[in-house]
Amino acid sequence: LDPQKIGTRALTVAINERGGEKSLLSVRNGVIVSHVGQSIASPTVEISGTRQTLMALFLQKQPLVEVEKAGLQVKGDRQALAALLSAIEIPTRNYQIMKP
Repeated sequence: LDPQKIGTRALTVAINERGGEKSLLSVRNGVIVSHVGQSIASPTVEISGTRQTLMALFLQKQPLVEVEKAGLQVKGDRQALAALLSAIEIPTRNYQIMKP
C-alpha cells in the first residue's frame, strides 16, 4: 500500500465473494489489514462479485468500470474505493530480498 497515495484516509471495505466467503479490509494509518470471515454493519464501501471479478479488481488492477461490466457490484463510497485501488501496489516477481 502506497502511504503517500492513501494518506491519512481511514476506510473499511466489505468484500462478498459470490458463493464464497466474506472478508473485511480495514485501512488505517497507511496500513491495510484483511479480516477473513468478518463483516461490519456500515462499511465505507461494499463490493460483491465472483472470485474472478475480485481478482481482476485487486490483483490485475483492471479499471473499476470494466470490472462492474463483468458483474462486480459496488455500494457506498466509490471515491474511497478508487483511492484504495490507486494506492495498492502489486509486488514485483522474482526480486532479490538480499544481495551479498
